Amino acid sequence: MKRAPLARRTRSHRNAYAPDDYAQFRARLCAAWGWRCGCCGKARPLQVDPVIRRSQLGPDEGNCWPLCWECHARRDWPFERGRLLVENLEHGRKRWAIVTKADKWAPDPPKVAWTEVGPTEPEPGAA
Repeated sequence: MKRAPLARRTRSHRNAYAPDDYAQFRARLCAAWGWRCGCCGKARPLQVDPVIRRSQLGPDEGNCWPLCWECHARRDWPFERGRLLVENLEHGRKRWAIVTKADKWAPDPPKVAWTEVGPTEPEPGAA
């Protein structure tokens, strides 16, 4: 019995860009942030991290920021270890906090220390 083909996803879970275009996008984004991690500020090899996940149909332009591998990994850490939470602000700026709580469903701590950061140059796609 032959199976029917699976429906194609409307959006790739990888880059929405061709490899050359993605390399240019990554270079512009990292240059706008001064080639430093948006969270810890260290000059390390950087990865592009979307604030609103692509699986949640987040946009590409104005939604991404550069993170080193260590900070990027903190985005998915359990809350017991201290998870990195990020929000988009205007003009390509972001705010982040490391939140520790008993579990995912526990209420947020009353005082979360948010840190506001942004690119040194206008971010590509930010108006």
